[in-house]
Order: sequence, then structure tokens, then C-alpha cells
Amino acid sequence: MHRGWIIRVGLTGGLVCGCNPLVYEQLLEDAWVQDDAFDPPTRSNVHGSVAATFPPGEPGPSSVLMAGDHDGMMVWWGLHPDGTLNAQYPRFEEANALVNPIQDIRSTRVRGLVRVPAPTRGDSTAVALAAFVSPGEPEKSRIVGIALPTFVRIDPDPSRDVLNPTVRGSPVPGFGRGLAAINLDADPDDLVEVMVGSEIGVLIFDSLDRNRPTYAANKADLPPEAITGANEPAGYSFTLCENPEITGIASGDLLGDEPAFVVADPGGLTLMGTAAEDPVNAVGAPVFACDLARIAAPEDATDTFGQALYVDDINADGATDLVVGDPGGNAVYVYVANASGLPDEPASITPSESARAFGASIGRADLGGTHDPALVIGAPDSDVDGVPRVGKVFLYDLPGYQERTVLADLTPEPGSRYGRWAGGVGIDGDRDELVVVGTRGLRVHVAIDAGDPHPSGAEVD
Repeated sequence: MHRGWIIRVGLTGGLVCGCNPLVYEQLLEDAWVQDDAFDPPTRSNVHGSVAATFPPGEPGPSSVLMAGDHDGMMVWWGLHPDGTLNAQYPRFEEANALVNPIQDIRSTRVRGLVRVPAPTRGDSTAVALAAFVSPGEPEKSRIVGIALPTFVRIDPDPSRDVLNPTVRGSPVPGFGRGLAAINLDADPDDLVEVMVGSEIGVLIFDSLDRNRPTYAANKADLPPEAITGANEPAGYSFTLCENPEITGIASGDLLGDEPAFVVADPGGLTLMGTAAEDPVNAVGAPVFACDLARIAAPEDATDTFGQALYVDDINADGATDLVVGDPGGNAVYVYVANASGLPDEPASITPSESARAFGASIGRADLGGTHDPALVIGAPDSDVDGVPRVGKVFLYDLPGYQERTVLADLTPEPGSRYGRWAGGVGIDGDRDELVVVGTRGLRVHVAIDAGDPHPSGAEVD
């Protein structure tokens, strides 16, 4: 693994910015600080637009896999209990091996990352699915399983990736615009189902699409009349739920305690998953239900409703809740689940001060101590001190949604879009979580409740 970006870490609660050398030299005297360095092949991958978090033990410390939307490069970094920041990213040839032979890493974009269980039962390797998108060449876009922190495929055979299929003879346009995964089956050891967003709707693949060869063989054994004309499905190894207006997708135990996918569009939220009858198509593949439940969007929602979806038990009552961002309306909607599932009427959160694209990212940080957990909401297009599109991150107490503080970049730069991704990452079970913010660099906040509104911890330049 190569090392490049300069990362400065201070876990004593002091302000560590790495922006002003004189300030930083003083900090070396006042607080324990570690310097680390990386040297990436390009700078474009540090825009921090998508990320997946991994709890301790998958493997090692709490970790984040983060990628930007300018190329397919990624960085994996973790915080050890002693405060050491360990970061790794693949060499160019390693990154290229993730997408070869179909794609080239220099012309791909990462549009989705999601943590999934390791395909091998008992495997301690951390695994993520990444949506590698090839703009202008939709037939090349696909979902790749990656083992971390080694950055190798979970399956060396590229033909076993979740490939962009054909629908009515053509590749799916926009394949990879959103990614979610959950096990919809009764057997917890089964592989997860994968939902992939596109310009025509969402596609649901069963068992990481590993049964595709079986379905292809079954199709070859069928008489032509069984799979042509009115009997021809949109796909054989997947279910297509058509909706050209989708804004976001996610997954969780959203049907009471039953797993489901949730798909957002300007009109509301649709829950999708396993149909009651467990139907299969002509080749034996499961047919998933595209309309298990529908919740209308709030009256004042805009066409960006659902661009950020966060699924979690935010009030610690054992039920899975849903938080929906509407950055065009500068609003966030909180659906606190009841015994039967999600309610029709959400609570709403709006910023107390000037903000733009509030709700573009949503996460949570359990800051520990005497403090309530915090809902972390990014507003990356906000102006700061007259500088355009610098970005802000708002923290709200859970429960109650009372605003706690607003985080801003210490040295605002035009277009840095602080808050493109935001969430919490723990060091270990006995330490408070840190608030991690994706921007044109990486920021880790340590001293939030000590009155420090600025980045402290780690910065990637």
C-alpha cells in the first residue's frame, strides 16, 4: 500500500488544523500529535463524496472506506484505540485490478459504497460493495465486491461481479446510481440481496447475483415460447422496479422488524422486498415485490426529496427509523418507526442559520459521556464568510432534534463543499465517536462538546 496525503491527528481535544504552520508548531508543544503521509497518484480522489463505515472487529479498529466522484480511487483509514490513524489506499495497479478487464480506473466513478457481510461464513475480512460507473459507456458499469484493507476482489473472476444487465436488449442507462444491500432471506447465512439504482428504476439481484449462471442454464433449457412475447421478463437474474424519478435508495428492517429496501422519489417513499408468495420467474429466479408499502412525501418537499437516506434506530427503542434529506428544500424529515413500521407523518428539521443543500448528507455520532447522540447533517453548498459553496455541518441532539452546534471549515475555500458526506466513527467501545466529514479534503472532529466548532483531528490535503 502507498502512503501519501498528509494526515495530522490529535486525540487530546486540542485543535489540530494543519493549515497554519505556526499554529501547528505550537500544537506540537500543547498536545500529542502524529504526522502521517500519503502520496496518491491523483488528488481528485479526496473529494469524499461517498463512504461506508465499519465497526471495530471488521477487522481491527473502527474504519471508513471513502471515495470521491472524480475517479475510482479509494482510501481506507482506521482509528486505533491509542489514537493512531492508519490509512491505506491501493496502488494504481491494485485499483485498476478491481475494475479490469472491462474498465479502467482512470475513467470510472464510484457512485456507491456499502458494507456487507463477508461471503464466507466466519470470515473476519471487511467487505464492501462499490458501484463503479463508466460515464458514456453504461455497458461497463458494475458492482464489485472488495476485501479490505487489502483492496482485492472477493471473487477473482470479473464475470461474477454484479454486471450491468440488458433490459429489452440494451444496457441499463445510469446503472450504479445508488447502491444498497440487505439479506431478505430467512436464513441469516445466505448472501445479501443487492439493489442498484439507474435512470429507469431500481434492479434487485438475489444473493449477490451469484446464481446468475444457474438462471442462464435454466433459460437455455426452456422452449422459446416460454420466454418470448408476453412471457418475456425484463430480466432473468434480477427484478426491475421501474421508476425514472428515483432520488435515493437504502435498506434496513423497515417493515416492522422485517428487512426491506426503501426507494425515494419526489413523490414519496416506496418499500420493496420479498413478496408474500415468494414467486419465481420462468428460470427460477425470485421475483421481488416493488410495492410493499408507499408513504407520500410531505407537502413542502421538493424534487430532491430522498437524495440522502439514513437508516438507524435513532431513538434507541429497538425499531429501525428512517431519516430523509431534501437538500433542495433545506430540510430533513425524520420517520420514527412504530410497531407497524414507518409513520406517514415525519418530524422535520430545518437549519437555524443560513444554509444551502441542508440534508445532502446524513449520519450519526454517539459522542458519549454525558452527551446525547447527535444527528449529523451536511449542507455542502452553504456560503461561509462570503466564500461560496464552502459548506457547513449541523449537529442535533437525539432524541429531540435540538441543534447542538454548527461545524465549519477552519480555512474556507470556494467550492470545497464541506459536508458532502458526514457521520460518526468510534475509536473503541470506551471512547467517544469522532465526527467525520467528507469535503475536498478529509476532516475529523474531536472536541465538539468542548466548544470547538472547527476541524480537529485529521486533515487530508
